[in-house]
Amino acid sequence: MEKDLALAQTIRKFTNLIDGKVLSGISVAQIIHYYESLILDVPTNNASRIDGIVANFMEDYVNSLANEQEL
Repeated sequence: MEKDLALAQTIRKFTNLIDGKVLSGISVAQIIHYYESLILDVPTNNASRIDGIVANFMEDYVNSLANEQEL
């Protein structure tokens, strides 16, 4: 991939659309690794962060499963 396109994709992936700042919880190493992976055309780790809302739903789901097993 060309460097300009890789840079644009990297910025789009790690930038908060509301204020234009880097997303919280993201390290410089993660950004560099993603950018270099795009340039070298190697698979990137597409594991995304789990935000607080999703984590709460997941916790509620696990708790509901635990409650069902107790019955």
